[in-house]
Amino acid sequence: MKILIVAGYFPPYSPNSAIRVNKLSKYLLARGHDVKVLAPRNQAYPPILEPEIDDKHIIYTDYDDINQFPERVINGIKRILKGASATENQNDDLAGTTGQGNPGNASSAAMPGADEDNWSPSFISRVYMALTNVPDNIVGWYPHAIRAARRLRAAWQPDIIFATAPPHTTLLVASKISRVMKAPWVCEYRDLWSDHPYYSEGKCREVVDRFLEGRILRNCAGLVTVTQTWADLLREKRQLPVEFVMNGFDPDDFQEGPFRPLNDDVITITYAGVLYEGKRDPSALFAALGQMGEKARNFVVRFHVPNPDTVIQMASKYKVEHCVDARPLVPFSEALEIMKRSDLLMLLRWDHPGENGVIAGKLFEYIGACRPILSIGSTEGEAADIIRDQHFGVVSNNADDIVRYLEDCLVQKQSGQIAAPPAAARHQYSRNTQFERLEAFMQGLIT
Repeated sequence: MKILIVAGYFPPYSPNSAIRVNKLSKYLLARGHDVKVLAPRNQAYPPILEPEIDDKHIIYTDYDDINQFPERVINGIKRILKGASATENQNDDLAGTTGQGNPGNASSAAMPGADEDNWSPSFISRVYMALTNVPDNIVGWYPHAIRAARRLRAAWQPDIIFATAPPHTTLLVASKISRVMKAPWVCEYRDLWSDHPYYSEGKCREVVDRFLEGRILRNCAGLVTVTQTWADLLREKRQLPVEFVMNGFDPDDFQEGPFRPLNDDVITITYAGVLYEGKRDPSALFAALGQMGEKARNFVVRFHVPNPDTVIQMASKYKVEHCVDARPLVPFSEALEIMKRSDLLMLLRWDHPGENGVIAGKLFEYIGACRPILSIGSTEGEAADIIRDQHFGVVSNNADDIVRYLEDCLVQKQSGQIAAPPAAARHQYSRNTQFERLEAFMQGLIT
């Protein structure tokens, strides 16, 4: 097949969530398909990921950051206000000599509506983004992507177009390119849009998003998503073929070999990612360590997060900050090496029904690393079922249960090393196994 992949994020201009499309393009090329990737050159992202395909397969386009405009407006207003303030100060000096005027009132009377609370950067930005960031903040990529597709059409014509979202501007782009190139397109929801369980926009925006999503999908040939719960929801709501294709781990990233722990003397528990207090929250682990007294000194909880100081503050509530090693984020390849050498890997999930249909991509990296998983947060849902059913680790949000598990791990460590999960169960969670389903789905849509 000739496959055009449309991706709003693609390495190196991408967050970690772009690893799936990076791996997909690698898989499809290895399978002999003719693949091209269309993506924006968004330099706002640090180079955490590197492309796993040759640059000749990637078409990077320009990208307009539409959210730079408010900053220019704000700076202009500041200059106006500074100029007005200087003029008023001169007038106030004159008024003081004649006994007239009130400096405090003069400013608000002379500049109605220019008060700092109303015209703060956050206020202007919120209003501007609410009006212009539709579907999201990379909508400035749209015209550049369409121009690039028109140029590409002169030399190359895809059999099918594959668009992965978020960002959901990607779907807007793919829908238009499908009409330009007269090729069917597939929409992949790594996260749902208006039907997402964590959708948090206001009612007015929800109406807009639902309308726009429906319009975009009118010429869509099929849908792909990453959890069974979401696949069932899409089958119910959209009159389109739907395929369920989980995330997975790339066996090339996890070559088998002897386990070499990060530390021979203590148990290293690792988490790399983002924390949300009350949602993705390690407090249950900190509470458990707090109950363990002197035994807690046999554990180091290693975090690679955007704000390391936040972790220390959270741990201090339980007086276990001495057990925490908090560091900044690291490139993906380095994170994988840390995972493989950790004694335990921590998965954080929100203890909320909306989490039942969410499977973090991190879970599959943990499965690939073949280290036991300690899942904290929700004890229900697809992710929890995978960990329990395949004996990949322990799922709990109860400090007492976590204490018992950690004490058992400590006995194993002191006797040699903590037992790895069963390797035979890993195969079904490899990316190649999952991408075979996606490949067959796309083939079926064009034959």
